[in-house]
Amino acid sequence: MTLNPELPVISERIQGYSFTWVEQGITIEASKVQVHKSDNRVTGELTVFASDSEGGLAGIYPPTSFNFTSGRTRVELANILIKKGYGAIPWSVLIDQLCYGVEDRARRGEPVLELWTHDEVAELEYLIDPVLIKGVPTIIFGEKGVGKSTLALVFYLCLILPWHDNPLGLVAPKRPVKTLVLDYELPGYIAQRNMKRLVEGMDIASIPLFHRRCSAPLADELEQVSNHIANMKAEVIIIDSLARACGGDLIKTEPANAFFEALDKLNTTSLIIAQTSKDIESKHKTIYGNALFTYYARSIFELCQADTLQENSIDIALFHRWSNLDKRHKDMGFKINYNGHHTSIESQPVSLEEFSERVSSQRKLLELLKRGAMKPKTIAEALGSSEGATRVLLSKLKKRGQLVQVAEGWGLKTKTPENEPKKC
Repeated sequence: MTLNPELPVISERIQGYSFTWVEQGITIEASKVQVHKSDNRVTGELTVFASDSEGGLAGIYPPTSFNFTSGRTRVELANILIKKGYGAIPWSVLIDQLCYGVEDRARRGEPVLELWTHDEVAELEYLIDPVLIKGVPTIIFGEKGVGKSTLALVFYLCLILPWHDNPLGLVAPKRPVKTLVLDYELPGYIAQRNMKRLVEGMDIASIPLFHRRCSAPLADELEQVSNHIANMKAEVIIIDSLARACGGDLIKTEPANAFFEALDKLNTTSLIIAQTSKDIESKHKTIYGNALFTYYARSIFELCQADTLQENSIDIALFHRWSNLDKRHKDMGFKINYNGHHTSIESQPVSLEEFSERVSSQRKLLELLKRGAMKPKTIAEALGSSEGATRVLLSKLKKRGQLVQVAEGWGLKTKTPENEPKKC
């Protein structure tokens, strides 16, 4: 065996690197690698493997904390491995190559790309249109009991089947998309029970539910989750729910930053279920926690329950609150029916009257004027607002070209041959 080994084959891992010296039959995996800003140290964990007689890898040194920038630590590791009976291998050289390689890559960071605007650019792709954009995080938030987890299971069905003839008007992908549920709320047998009720209620054949019960924050289990994603070739993860997936004090920035950094490293499409802000009386609800949850998500929906209550069903609506990648989509209304051991869901129009507490005055006004032109006083009474505030809103919408003043008061602006766009 040569004392001057060739350079190792290096491959990227989710939080580190794998170094393989083919001739020596040695692989060293460096994981949880991080650069410490205070003193520029590079630390992590390493595990050492040796080829066995069957061509596989056998562990000869368990996962151990390691300082890649410490010369003493390198010498100590080499001596330990020699004592284990692998003295013929030039450990000092291998470990030096490992440490230099890890330090260089960890400090180098991401490369600069030269991206030309004349090159072909991929169009924005929806895995579920209009809900789930490929490759970015989408958040659905809402109050307790509005059916967030049930709707997430419906989206799971749309992806994994794919469910093209779903009764919700959603456009499913053309091919099956492997999806993994990271469940911080329910154990597997309850998630299985909920899916079984939905599948039987919608008369769908048996399907596999890829489910992982999680208890630690995503950032703390990044490598394990990454391995599961790689092993099952999952393209989408459903995280239920955001609060426990982050851990810590959600009002602070650190948990939000750690969560989204972990999400970036997983490099998947993600659908995240979140809780709503504490202020129950507010008409403008937000995701519970730090504002970074809103800033870092690429698309955000709020799921609301109708004001009217029913015994065995709930009327819900999905409102598209924000996106910085595409236009805001129309409201989507659903009815979830609970019939004994079966659950079913169907699409239905959204009644703004039933969701009045979650709809802006502007949208209420535009919906109201579909009935015909009205005087400001009548509009104010219907909106439950003052006449002064209503006149300000009317003036604003007139400037936007959405309203006009007519003899009967104020009405919606309709298209005329003069203002319609010309056809080519």
